[in-house]
Order: sequence, then structure tokens, then C-alpha cells
Amino acid sequence: MKQLQTQEDVEFLVNKFYEKVTKNKIIGFFFNDVAKINWDLHLPKMYKF
Repeated sequence: MKQLQTQEDVEFLVNKFYEKVTKNKIIGFFFNDVAKINWDLHLPKMYKF
């Protein structure tokens, strides 16, 4: 498994994670329809977390 070494690595991981989550048939609706996440605001916070 590759170690996270750069900011780009972190962003890639976070983006891939949320890409899968939002397409997931069981939990995707929560992010897309219930919480209505603003990804432009949310993702930068997750990159720093």
C-alpha cells in the first residue's frame, strides 16, 4: 500500500473515497439528497482534516 506523502496524495484519496460514497446505493442518497453536501466547500475541509 502506498503511503500518503504529498497534499496531492491526500486529495486523490479523499476524492476517490467520496466518489465511491456518492455512488453507493446504500449510503449515497444521504450525501446527495439528505445532506445535500456542497462539495466545493466540503472537500477542502476534508483535505485538511
